[in-house]
Amino acid sequence: MHGGYTGRVLEVDLSRSEWAVSDLDPAMAADYIGGRGFTSKIQFDRTTPKTDPLGPDNVLIFATGPLTGTPASSTARFTIGARSPLTGLLGDSNIGGFWGPELKFAGFDMVIVTGKAEHPVYLWINDGAVEIRDAAALWGRTVFETEDALKRELGDKVRIASIGPAGENLVKYACVMSERFHAAGEKGMGAVMGSKNLKAIAVRGSQRVPLADEKGFKEAAKAVLATIMGDPIAALVPGIGTLRYVSGSHRRGALCTRNWQTGVFEGIENIRGERIVEKYKIGNHHCYACPIGCGQIVRLPKELFGGITVKPEYYPVVSFTSACGSDNVEAALKAIHLCNAYGLDAGEAGHAIAFAMECEQRGLLSAEVKGRVALNWGNYASILELVSMIALRKGLGELLGEGLRTVSHEVGRGSERFAVQVKGATLPTVDPRATKLYNLRYVTASRGGDHLRGQGILGDSLDAMPIAKAMDSVIFYEELCAWVDMLGVCKFTYHMDSSNVDSIRRKLDGLERLFVAAAGVRLDDAPERLRQLDRVLNARVGESRRTDTLPARFLEEPLPDGPRKGEVFDILDESLGEYYKRHGWDTATGLPKNQKEVVPQDSMASS
Repeated sequence: MHGGYTGRVLEVDLSRSEWAVSDLDPAMAADYIGGRGFTSKIQFDRTTPKTDPLGPDNVLIFATGPLTGTPASSTARFTIGARSPLTGLLGDSNIGGFWGPELKFAGFDMVIVTGKAEHPVYLWINDGAVEIRDAAALWGRTVFETEDALKRELGDKVRIASIGPAGENLVKYACVMSERFHAAGEKGMGAVMGSKNLKAIAVRGSQRVPLADEKGFKEAAKAVLATIMGDPIAALVPGIGTLRYVSGSHRRGALCTRNWQTGVFEGIENIRGERIVEKYKIGNHHCYACPIGCGQIVRLPKELFGGITVKPEYYPVVSFTSACGSDNVEAALKAIHLCNAYGLDAGEAGHAIAFAMECEQRGLLSAEVKGRVALNWGNYASILELVSMIALRKGLGELLGEGLRTVSHEVGRGSERFAVQVKGATLPTVDPRATKLYNLRYVTASRGGDHLRGQGILGDSLDAMPIAKAMDSVIFYEELCAWVDMLGVCKFTYHMDSSNVDSIRRKLDGLERLFVAAAGVRLDDAPERLRQLDRVLNARVGESRRTDTLPARFLEEPLPDGPRKGEVFDILDESLGEYYKRHGWDTATGLPKNQKEVVPQDSMASS
């Protein structure tokens, strides 16, 4: 193998309680680079339409990229992938912190887990040595308790990825958590881990990531750091991070309020990110090799929910405040803390609760279904109660833990119209009626409703362009998101919040220099290869133009007030047609024209 990779893959069969080390496939590394590229390719190769996401045959992959753990800026990221129990599509979640680099230091590019252990276990990976250990004493414990217990047993320097009770109870949007604050929160990877009776993976290593050209890498890393720190946004991000989007979304009339019924919130002053930072911030959190420190660490006084410490982000804060009609940001911070402890995706949980509140508003929930929980808008005590009920699968939480698509089908009575989800996943950022073409990404994301497959910076300005011209930006950012996910670097540092396209292109050039120096080969068209693979993989389970759509709320219900009053998402057909053309897909079906060339014939037959 070239540099950037350890060249070793750990494969664990929990049903047999066996593990083995194999060589990293050089052809896969050449075509799919790492991270999300690896998790998609392995799902493509090892799952079928009949694979049960929560069955022993589903494959759970922890994949680093070739830059993960190298001494360049913000090289902390890795991807956890499996067929999603929430959407039924390919699933993955990108996560930072320190676990990914530590896996490389322990001598592995990837861990692949199959089967199901007879009883709870955890993996201990220590500089290439591997043990499958009993975890009965950890089962039922929170993420925080699990991490503390394993650090007492294995040492303070060990890095841990674990699940909490939500994953054990197979909540469809349970997370894998690491270092308390880092959540692999998308698409239910924690539930897949729980279905295998795998409580945690603890890692410790002392090896260096090999580099093909150490001198060239050092020079490239220095230049990239200068570009990152020379961007004006680098001075702003550490002060407030993603929390600044709360006020920004409200100003453009795009803030999710009362389950997306409107885009403005009368309680905005109490939930602004600036207020959170001013009142409660105690410091910044940095991932491995990060020069920015975007994480805002806040602590409530003891008289407020016991003085908890949290790292809040935009999406969870909005999910537990305006989305549910609440302006009690302190209660929202407590809800986020509970989600971290339980290993529960805060965004999905908050939006499930918001949906239940709108069902109550419309008189659609029977007393038997809702139980004793009060579901009036803004009831923060009920929000906190429901978070625990979802994680523990109790009462109404049993239903809400299934994910919004299933919940709306169970409730019925027209509730599907305001169940704001795409392909089973809720939407995390701004209202697409207010910022249209930018949020086509919700429809086209290969893992269901999502914003991180095409996160860009042009936002509102795209809507002023002809769609064909604006699509250049859409495709550029889709490719850039794929690159950072495959290479193992951070979106936030390398492009998501950059102040201009020229700066982003310089960062992309820097990433290519880093990859060449690390791996000894050049980048090619891997993002487009990955997009084609993802589309065909999802086509096996029914994804097509028919499923590429938004909820009726956005297509048919105009925003009732705010700066975008009267707007609906009215560009779906035209923008999708242009998007399909750019990828060479059939505009009538939304499927790759060369599908038979990409999909093995046995897979085509089974679909």
